[in-house]
Amino acid sequence: MTRYQYTAFASKGEKIRGFLDAKDLASARTSLKLKGVQLLEIKEKRSGFSFGQKKSLDLETSVSKNKSDKIAHAFLVKFHQLIKSGMPVGDTAKTLASRLKDPTLNKIAGGVWKELSDGETIASALGRYDKIFDPSLLHMLEAGEATGNLEPVLVNMIDRVQARINIRKKIASGLAYPIFVSLIAFFVVIFFLFYLLPRIEMMLQSMGGEMSWSAALILWLAEAGFTLGPVFVIGSLILSIAINQWRKNSDGKLKTDACLLKIPVINKIVINAEQSRIANLAYTLLGSGVSATECLKLIEKGINNDAFKLKFRAARNKVNDGESFSDAFAEMEIFEDMDTDVLAIAENTGRAVEGFESLYKSKYELIEDHMRSLTLGITSVALIFAFSLVVLLTFGIATSILQLSKNIVGS
Repeated sequence: MTRYQYTAFASKGEKIRGFLDAKDLASARTSLKLKGVQLLEIKEKRSGFSFGQKKSLDLETSVSKNKSDKIAHAFLVKFHQLIKSGMPVGDTAKTLASRLKDPTLNKIAGGVWKELSDGETIASALGRYDKIFDPSLLHMLEAGEATGNLEPVLVNMIDRVQARINIRKKIASGLAYPIFVSLIAFFVVIFFLFYLLPRIEMMLQSMGGEMSWSAALILWLAEAGFTLGPVFVIGSLILSIAINQWRKNSDGKLKTDACLLKIPVINKIVINAEQSRIANLAYTLLGSGVSATECLKLIEKGINNDAFKLKFRAARNKVNDGESFSDAFAEMEIFEDMDTDVLAIAENTGRAVEGFESLYKSKYELIEDHMRSLTLGITSVALIFAFSLVVLLTFGIATSILQLSKNIVGS
C-alpha cells in the first residue's frame, strides 16, 4: 500500500487536506471519488505518518511539563470549538492567530497557520512545538486528518491532556500537607539543634550533668547529616546526570526502562500507563477508520517505555500475521488475562472499538488508584518521620533536664 496526500473540496465546499492509503494512484482517485469529494491535487507521500522533520520551534521561555499541558489544553479547546462549528482547518488557525490574546497561544496559532499555508498538515504543524504537544497525540491527530474524522480525535486529545492535568493536581494537593508539616518539623529541629541543645549542653557540663542518650543521638545524627549530607546530595546529582546521559542512547534507555518494570509499585504505574495509552489510541484510531496495521504502527510510536515497546512490537507482528488482538496481546502479556478476555468477547461480537474504550477507562481508574496509594504512602512516611524527630528531640531535652534535677537533688 502507498500513502497519498491529497487536497480537495468536501461536499460542503470547504477545502480539505488529508492522506489516503491505496494500491496505486488510480485506486486512490477512485476511493476519493466514492467519498464524494472534488479532487484538486494528489501526490505520493513517502514519509508516511511522520512529522517534525523540520527544525522544531522553541518558545521564548522554557516550559515545564505541567505548564505545557495547560498550554496544549487551552489551544486544543479553542481549536476544537472552531472546527466543531464547521470552520476549515486553515481558517481556524488564521482566526486563532488574530484573536488569541495569550502570547504563547498566539505564537503557536501563527506558526500553525504559516505551516498550513505551506501545505503541511495540522499534525506536522503542531509537531514543530514538541515542547508543548505530546507526539503520541499528534500521531493520532494525523490519523484523524487522513480519515476525515478530526473533530472526535480532537475531543479525545483534549480529554487525555485534561486527565494528565487532573492527576498532577491530585498528586500536588495530596503532597502539599505532608510537605508543609515536614518543613515545620525541619525548622523546629534546626531551632532545637542550634539554639536550645547547645545551651542545655553547656548548662549540664557546668553543673556536672550529662546529656541523655536520646539527646546525644540527636546531636550525633545532626553532625553526621551535616558531614555526609552534602556528599549524598552531590553524589545523587552526579548519579542522576549520569543516568540521564545514559538514557539518551537507545541501549541505556532500554535497560533503564526494563528496570522500571521491575520496581514494586512503580512498575504497576508504568504498565498501567502504557496499557491505558494503547487502549486509548486503539479505540480512537480504529473508531476513526484507520486500518489495524496502521493503527498498531502508530500505537507503537506512542509507547514511552522501550522494554514494553519491544513486547508490543512482537504482538503487532502477530496481528499482522493474522492473529486477533486479544490472542496476540495475551501471548505477549500486553494486558492481563481478564482484559484480554474482555477484548476477545468484544472482537467476537464486532465491537472491538468499544472493547478498547472499556479497557482504557478501567486502566485510567487503576492509574488514579496507584497514584493515590503512592501519594498516601509518601504522606504517611513524611508525617511519621516529622513526628518522630520532634518526639525524639522533646524526649531528649526533657530527660536531660530531669537527669540534671536528680543530680542537683542528690548532691
